Amino acid sequence: MLIGGLFNIFLPFKQTLIGMFFGFSLFFLVRMVTNGKLGLGDAKYAAFLGGILGLKLWLASVLFASLGGLAAY
Repeated sequence: MLIGGLFNIFLPFKQTLIGMFFGFSLFFLVRMVTNGKLGLGDAKYAAFLGGILGLKLWLASVLFASLGGLAAY
């Protein structure tokens, strides 16, 4: 039951849109700052994950992916 609460697949539409907006916006901003060194596909994929996970879980996944990349470096 705890795992089902963490991975709720039935998000309200508003949370889905907010997750997609912030997912795309953050990666698109990074793309603009780095003059296109980050591809637009990364921003689209971040929007997709934001829509599926919602904002809170998307932020957690970006944090843990960043920490994992730092540890592997």
